[in-house]
Amino acid sequence: MFDIQPAGSDAQYQLVRELVAEHIAWDTAEAQHAGLGAQEIMNFHYAAEMVFPGEFAAPAGCMLLATSGGFAAGCGGFRRLAADICELKLIFVRPEFRGHGLGRRVVVELLKLAKLAGYAVARLEATTFMGSAITMYESMGFERCL
Repeated sequence: MFDIQPAGSDAQYQLVRELVAEHIAWDTAEAQHAGLGAQEIMNFHYAAEMVFPGEFAAPAGCMLLATSGGFAAGCGGFRRLAADICELKLIFVRPEFRGHGLGRRVVVELLKLAKLAGYAVARLEATTFMGSAITMYESMGFERCL
């Protein structure tokens, strides 16, 4: 049902940009509902994320594109934080594709590729209103760091 591959072509990165733009719009709207400023969220979380491949270029990084029936369904990537530490970023599944385990599959694939790239530790950030994502991450062994 889903095909998950590293993005590589201009067309694939354009689809990733569209998915990331949707993710940012959702994230900033939710942040505003929680009393946070949209610009603060943009500056903190998304300052350089619209340039692809950028920090997500191999071999230190990766950006996955998930498709279903030829339609962009989701994405996620990792980038280097330190020699053996990467950060998972921009994990997003379009609403119409949620509930089928795609987010988990993207994270599993990212972790596999990060290990192959030499990373021993993977980190990620999630805001408190991302309850479903946090539950999934914790079920996969991620621990909260405050």
